[in-house]
Amino acid sequence: MQHGRTVNVEIVHDVKIMGKKTAPKQEVAAKAPEKKAPEVKAPEAKEPEKKKKEKVEGTNVAVMKVLPEDTEIDLKLLKDKITDILLNDIIDKEGNHKVCQLLVCVEEPIAFGLVALKIQVSMPEFMAGGTQPVEDALSKLPGIQRVECEIVTRL
Repeated sequence: MQHGRTVNVEIVHDVKIMGKKTAPKQEVAAKAPEKKAPEVKAPEAKEPEKKKKEKVEGTNVAVMKVLPEDTEIDLKLLKDKITDILLNDIIDKEGNHKVCQLLVCVEEPIAFGLVALKIQVSMPEFMAGGTQPVEDALSKLPGIQRVECEIVTRL
């Protein structure tokens, strides 16, 4: 069936309506009804409620190399001082006290009898300033030439 065409209908029979006869051969012009597709509304997607995500602070591990000033530094005493500084004296860039922990401390020979300490430090993930507060605090220890951060990863 095609839509929008005009159809001529011819009544050939006499029809009784409520006891009255209609005139024979009446012509009725009617337009074929146009069919429209029913409008289908897509279901409204509800936006998920945005929950405030709490920052769950993880832990980072930084591998650092602590280089002493000379070969005569007592490395065991230096290790104890580093452990104490990490637990008590780390202040981030915002002025908050942060607790860090010495996980691993290994002696690594450099050259001419100079031995560095390669340490792994556990620290808060969202510490303002990254590893810089730890490096600065360790660099202030007497007998330490410099502290180098080699790698940081999330634990």
